[in-house]
Amino acid sequence: MNTEPTMTHQQSETGKDLGSAIASAISARVEPDPQPPPVSRIVDQAAARARVRTVQRTVVGIAASVTLLAGGIVAFNVFERDGMPSTVATEPTITADTAIPSPETEPTADIGLNQDALAPLVFNEQDPAELFPAGFFGFGGIETVGDGRVVARAHGESGTALIITDNGEDWTRIELPDGVSPDVVDVSGPRWLLTTLDFDGPSRVFYSDDEGADWTEVQFDPAPEGELLTALASRQNLVIVFKIPPDRTAHSLLIQELIAAEGLIPDDAALESWTLQGSTISFTTTPASDTYSFEVSDETLTALDASVGETQTRVYSSDGGPATVTAEHESWHTTGSSNADGFYIALTTPTDELLTTSADGVDWSEASIDSLSMGAEMTTRLGDWFVSRNGQALTVQSLNRLLDPAADPTTIPGMQSLVSLESTPTATVAVAYPSTDDSDQPTPRIGWSRHQSEWNWQSPSEAFGINEDEASIAVALGDGYVIAHVTGFASNTTGLEAQSPRWFKATVQ
Repeated sequence: MNTEPTMTHQQSETGKDLGSAIASAISARVEPDPQPPPVSRIVDQAAARARVRTVQRTVVGIAASVTLLAGGIVAFNVFERDGMPSTVATEPTITADTAIPSPETEPTADIGLNQDALAPLVFNEQDPAELFPAGFFGFGGIETVGDGRVVARAHGESGTALIITDNGEDWTRIELPDGVSPDVVDVSGPRWLLTTLDFDGPSRVFYSDDEGADWTEVQFDPAPEGELLTALASRQNLVIVFKIPPDRTAHSLLIQELIAAEGLIPDDAALESWTLQGSTISFTTTPASDTYSFEVSDETLTALDASVGETQTRVYSSDGGPATVTAEHESWHTTGSSNADGFYIALTTPTDELLTTSADGVDWSEASIDSLSMGAEMTTRLGDWFVSRNGQALTVQSLNRLLDPAADPTTIPGMQSLVSLESTPTATVAVAYPSTDDSDQPTPRIGWSRHQSEWNWQSPSEAFGINEDEASIAVALGDGYVIAHVTGFASNTTGLEAQSPRWFKATVQ
């Protein structure tokens, strides 16, 4: 079976509009000059706290939030940009070592959207000019570290930097290798991990054992192919996952043969481009650029699917030395997480849903997780979280506890789709779309809970005073505080236009 999307040789207008929205969303200019504490003090405070794995693509996260505005669909494609049919990419979220308390210790009540017993979060707007280090004009990509800190991206004329805080107000810059634009970031353990966001070349991977004072680049043997999906750290071990797209040569040649067999190309013309949508093949000719189309049978579609092959997932592992291949799979949807106990990678293969686990990234075990989808209206994976929709509620469980028979999922009542979920041992914050919102453009809600036994939810208007037509909400959770990066979108004659991003902080008691 193959579920790769149909191919097209032309850029969509949606992609162009989305690019404009992303550019607008990070364009606010500030010139602050605070004096934050040193990184070493922040790290010392984190030594005894829970560790969390964090994987988030800054630009992809913004684009996903914009996409979700249109439909409020449950997200499927988190770490990779496969373009799966009928699915939407979402902002990657955070992996927590400390699992969400199960109903055995904290009973989950079936309650609605608004809770009288749990007070709403009170968000106070912060001025970026007074908040962030000088020399930058855009900020975003906030991530929960899980030990009381929050990390964010800062964009300046010299590139993108990382900044970190332990209180949501005082930010310190993390030193990075020269010329590096950070993509995947993990600063939660003894070995920090960083991958680069490179559009013109292969991604690179670095690690640091001294809080970012020195970085070592990971070498690969053999050299990797395809796109870097994610990188994970557990103690001193590293795992880097690449997606290798299928070879479409045979697929393209077969479609060209089908077009030629139809006899629609004039004698004085040649094939210029083609697309396959459903069972319809459309093509244009040159030099006249005439367009033709025809239908193909189900048998032909099956043959076309078989001619593509499957996307390969290749797993490299390293303890600081050269990274070598330790696992390979046919998989078109791959997510991963890690903690102090090891690595967890979930894959959708042609025949099964698999969870592969390893203590060191070298020796892997496989287990089917297909049964977890039984009886649910929809199941998805959002970063570290396995999410199921059942009626008017969502159930959520972390990947590292999927195989634990004693672990029960957490229930989030009144919600139909989850955008992000951030969890620490003392609180959980989520952004989700409610089941009761029947409008053409559903509005996201931000909610929080102490032990998932009760939730309090707010609309963007209630929480932030956002009165635009739509809003994108990114949140990160620290020790006793929540940071929200909120972008409103106002309608105009060409669609939704991003407004200047706004920053908020709330105290979690």
